Amino acid sequence: MMGAWLCRVEGVNFNTTVFDTNDLSTVRGASLGLLHLDRAVTAALPEAQGVFSGASQCAVVVDREGDEATVARELRETINAVLTDRTPVWMGMDKKAETAPPFPALTTVIDVVPLENRDKETVATALDLAEARNRTRQFRQWTLDPLEVSTDGKDVGAFEHGRPGTVEVPLPEGKGRPRVLTGDEDDTLTDPENEKATTKRLSFAVAAKRAYGRTARQDFYLDELGADGRALLGTGKDRLGFVDSLEDMPHADWTKSPLKAMPQSVRNKIAVVYADGNGFGRIREQVGVEAFSTELAALRKTLLKTIITWFVGHARGAQYHDLFLLKHKRNGHDRSGLRLETLMWGGDELLFAMPAWLALPFAAGLHAATKDWAIGGQPLSHAVGITVAHHKTPIRQLTRLAHEAADGAKAAGLKDHTTVTVDVFESLAPPDAENGLDRARDRLFGAPDPSTGEAAVGEMERACLLAMPGDALATFISGLASEKQKDEDAALPRSQMYAALRAARAETPCLADDAAAAAVRDALDTYAGRMGKGALDDVFPARLRPPSVAERPLGLDLALVTELWDYIHPGGLDIPPMTVTENRECGPGQRAQVNGRGLISVANGIRG
Repeated sequence: MMGAWLCRVEGVNFNTTVFDTNDLSTVRGASLGLLHLDRAVTAALPEAQGVFSGASQCAVVVDREGDEATVARELRETINAVLTDRTPVWMGMDKKAETAPPFPALTTVIDVVPLENRDKETVATALDLAEARNRTRQFRQWTLDPLEVSTDGKDVGAFEHGRPGTVEVPLPEGKGRPRVLTGDEDDTLTDPENEKATTKRLSFAVAAKRAYGRTARQDFYLDELGADGRALLGTGKDRLGFVDSLEDMPHADWTKSPLKAMPQSVRNKIAVVYADGNGFGRIREQVGVEAFSTELAALRKTLLKTIITWFVGHARGAQYHDLFLLKHKRNGHDRSGLRLETLMWGGDELLFAMPAWLALPFAAGLHAATKDWAIGGQPLSHAVGITVAHHKTPIRQLTRLAHEAADGAKAAGLKDHTTVTVDVFESLAPPDAENGLDRARDRLFGAPDPSTGEAAVGEMERACLLAMPGDALATFISGLASEKQKDEDAALPRSQMYAALRAARAETPCLADDAAAAAVRDALDTYAGRMGKGALDDVFPARLRPPSVAERPLGLDLALVTELWDYIHPGGLDIPPMTVTENRECGPGQRAQVNGRGLISVANGIRG
């Protein structure tokens, strides 16, 4: 008897399939492949009716005869036949056809649920059941496919160093490390005129993901933005590309003014910005999966246009172009790349990488661009986690820490509005263990009292205290930037901030308790009196303290200010926060044009 069946497909195990290397092209290829899982399902089941498609998942309804076990087996075999077919991937890597998504290098789960009818409530219930089955199937499948046995595997693959290297790929000499650096440590990027390509072996999985990532990046922005993407990024010699690796992202010629004033602590850092929707699943159930997905896709498109407009506007502008655009020579040719990478897109989650000096103005703009979002009358908000660390830190670690920061804010109950939590790691070895973020925060902000074993605040309370409301972030950035621009005689010196924190730590191991607040208050009061500046509120007024969704203790306030100090207007560079652009489509014969302020407008004409 013919029946209707809901089939849900999801990509899983990101640590071993997406973030298993630190190569941006490889990460991007895996991420964009997951974004296009619906293509594989459509190719396998052309008669299927789409229900929704997200960043790494999709669901369709199909008509089939048979019992549940038989239908599930048949659909799983049919879809897997497309997902595991290496022929299109090999053809793409051999440059004989368009590069295919690296589906065989990803891990997916496929489950089927019968439908009594196709009304909204029945489909929503079936989706919940299919998702639960996907979760259990994920734990019953291999996290990583067993290593393939091949006589071509003469060495471990470059980049991930775990699977046999079976595919020879020409890579730039020294790929995976900074190219040629001079000056103090790794501050300055030179122009390597004689860079040579060498052949190295990659595993099939990495080769497939990297090949797709290298060709699909521009297509992603064009697919999402259409004519706007072409107008913004340009064509031919005018086309703006993107940096090739995380290691390239923060490099610049630090001898140039005004870059030379940027603090050393910022120059070698990158930031991962992760945003996870608050309660999107609940709203999706209320308005229906199809309606929610359609409306969210339109909102995301506008957001992406705003992001690319901000980057391109300043990259083509005169004042800040070095902060947004990397220029260098490779193989004797001039190259340029935007200092941005979109690592996850669509669905409930967004993930970006950029230089550390752009993270806070980007986060402020992200809130401005999304603060009025609503679907079905329900407001949408995000938990944003930002991890700042050295550019050599594995992307897997950076991503996991940003996830933990956002998840911590959610677990603390902050789901009604957008929050931003920033964690800065000066060490080359950020935490890489379970609960590592909390342990790192213990070291920065205070551990439990060793004599009692009790902390003044628990992990959930601390997560709440560290989170900043998105709607106050821009004001805080502006206020602290103004303070930094004052003369030393007028501003609170950093030496006094650190002295106050040392006084607090001498009293208590936890900067979030009352004893720390009292010690900080006494130290700053003493400094203010000595300098004839009144008292605490004259040298450290409330407007300079990071915004909080709850009353934050003074010691923790000061610790956050010292942590974020270098990343707000670094070196006096007044980087403007990302602003929401007019949502005007570029029509025929029009192109995006940069005005004198580095913003984008639409002008008539054809780009040469």
